[in-house]
Amino acid sequence: MAAPTPATDGHRTIWHSEDGTLLISASPARPRTNAPSRSSAAAASRFALALAEVLAGRRPAAQLAPLSRPSTINELVRIQAERPFTGARLHSLHIGNSASARSTEVVACYEWRPGGGRGARLVCVAYQMRRTDSGWVCRELTIGVPNLGRADAHQPR
Repeated sequence: MAAPTPATDGHRTIWHSEDGTLLISASPARPRTNAPSRSSAAAASRFALALAEVLAGRRPAAQLAPLSRPSTINELVRIQAERPFTGARLHSLHIGNSASARSTEVVACYEWRPGGGRGARLVCVAYQMRRTDSGWVCRELTIGVPNLGRADAHQPR
């Protein structure tokens, strides 16, 4: 009797055998990931708090240079010049698991009240921290800037 041949439908493995029996296994195991290390979590938290000060205009973006790549700083300078998020404060921080002990993905959400008004908006920032010889550095940064109802917000660029 030959060994069963496996097939997958994306969610489970299905085994067909010559005698017609059908075996279905549960979902395939997810790749093993490591919980964030204390040092990566601490670095991600420090960066998130410093980033809140940059977004709020209380700290120049250039002060993050030791913790970031130049492209990250350039993006922050551009955002700060375009629209400082005056009064931004850290609302939530999610530090993701990583398959590598040398990197971690982070999503930080900041609460901001445009013009100091009553309606709060959330500005979300996703970034990746990487371990280098000199410590943890922000390698990639994406800022989700909210649509504030400007007339040009829906115009193609």
